[in-house]
Amino acid sequence: MDLRGRLPLKKAAIILLTLLWCIYIALPLHLFQPFRWTLWGQSIPVYYFFTVIPIPALSLYALSAKQNWSKWKILWWIFPLACLPGIFINPDSAWGARQWFSLMARGIAAGGTLFLLSSEKQTAFKIVRGVYLVAVAAAFFGIFELYFNHNPIVDRYIGQNIPSTAKTDNLFYRPPSSHTGSTRPLGTQGNRIPYIAILLPFIPLGLWGMQYGKQWKWLQVAAVCPLILAAFWAPARSGWVGLASTLVIYSVLTFKENKRFLPNSFLLLLGIILLGWTIPSIRQRTLQSAASFNLQDRNILHRLGSYPTAQALKGHWLSGVGYGRYPQVYRPYYRGPIPDLPTPDNQYLRWLIETGLVGFAALALFLGGLIRAVWKKIKTLEDSETAGFYKALLAGWAGIATTFLFFDGFYWGACNMTFWCFLGLLATCLKPEQISHA
Repeated sequence: MDLRGRLPLKKAAIILLTLLWCIYIALPLHLFQPFRWTLWGQSIPVYYFFTVIPIPALSLYALSAKQNWSKWKILWWIFPLACLPGIFINPDSAWGARQWFSLMARGIAAGGTLFLLSSEKQTAFKIVRGVYLVAVAAAFFGIFELYFNHNPIVDRYIGQNIPSTAKTDNLFYRPPSSHTGSTRPLGTQGNRIPYIAILLPFIPLGLWGMQYGKQWKWLQVAAVCPLILAAFWAPARSGWVGLASTLVIYSVLTFKENKRFLPNSFLLLLGIILLGWTIPSIRQRTLQSAASFNLQDRNILHRLGSYPTAQALKGHWLSGVGYGRYPQVYRPYYRGPIPDLPTPDNQYLRWLIETGLVGFAALALFLGGLIRAVWKKIKTLEDSETAGFYKALLAGWAGIATTFLFFDGFYWGACNMTFWCFLGLLATCLKPEQISHA
């Protein structure tokens, strides 16, 4: 099968994958867990059939198409196999395989498919344009919630446990959960930390659009303002760190070309901060969060107390305890104040424990090597607009990657997909393509 000869099918595949990415950002799909179909003796959430299963199908289409296979295209699909030894040599391998499939279907496969399907006729910019608009709408929704202290999507679930399924009976198990652990904005994800994490990567794209947009620049400004406002004024310290890293990296990457533009960007940032300060409810929440930023804060102590759980690797140093099995092994080693919280709130620590040194090295070498190759390619691009676009993607990806130091991002569908899709779009610069701003 030649992709160039199947353009309508390829275009439909890209549109469908982009639409699924938009759905993950716009809706808290995990709240649809109670709606299930029984198939082959398993009670399966209905949304899996419409938002999870299509992605492997799209990936198979892309993989079966004729490709000029580069080193990075091959490594993209090989490095996740480092997780498999830990899955199959540890107890409950079926559960581990199911969790690994979720990681692939909602993240790695989605980003890899965008990487494979992109071409000179379907650029990374065209793919990200629609998702950017959804992210802006999600930011407006968070600001609405902060101002009115009401979230019409998830408020009805606050304080209520979503019905659980016994793990021994069902591979689509989920433990009882409540949304009372997160303060506003709950946003489109039901938790402020993943909600802010999915907004951050789009901020550099907005700044890029402000600089290179040929028409309606005031619309570009109107779009990026809610992204920054939601990220800065949400009382999420992880979001502040992520926002700072995003803006600093983007400034460093684009300083030579944007010496005049960057000061204007920071004036805009200052104006947005002052705008938020005028809203009492937003100001109060932010000041409370800032005041609790000390080593006695319960949430900080929880993350610090999770680092000793790396001792669970004893006897499993190479392969790890098995993907998805952190909740079964952490408790004897945990030293924090929330012993019943089965997450270290650090994706990289959890990846190390669950996949071992081999899996951790595979992830680190793949990400580090790909980013290095991408940066070398960006520096050779002659068109400043194209180079600026990829620099914005790189800064945005670095922002969400930074927030994963504070929560388990691969276990949140929207965050998992955004992380890998941004990386897949970023990798398209390794192809001889041109980005044309529309």
